[in-house]
Amino acid sequence: LRIRLTDGVLFSHGTRYDLDFGPGRDDAAADSMTIPERIRQARKEAGLTQKQVGLACGYDEKSAEVCVRKWELGKSPIPNTRIRTLCQVLSIPLDRLIP
Repeated sequence: LRIRLTDGVLFSHGTRYDLDFGPGRDDAAADSMTIPERIRQARKEAGLTQKQVGLACGYDEKSAEVCVRKWELGKSPIPNTRIRTLCQVLSIPLDRLIP
């Protein structure tokens, strides 16, 4: 994953993401969370199970829940090919997942 952050703009694989750190964001609390904690929190806020997230990210019935559980426990990184899909499934911007 190649990411570059310049003046509040995130560039990843040639795509530009404008980051919004609006007044509703609690920077201290958000900055102290790990990526696995962010995934778990966003999944719970979306009201989804680990299996539902895994299936929506393209995993099969047997591995869907296990893959997401490993992401949430920090035992396995999110594959680069699944990051955007995960953000879409959880309805969160990329900058909420990867600070």
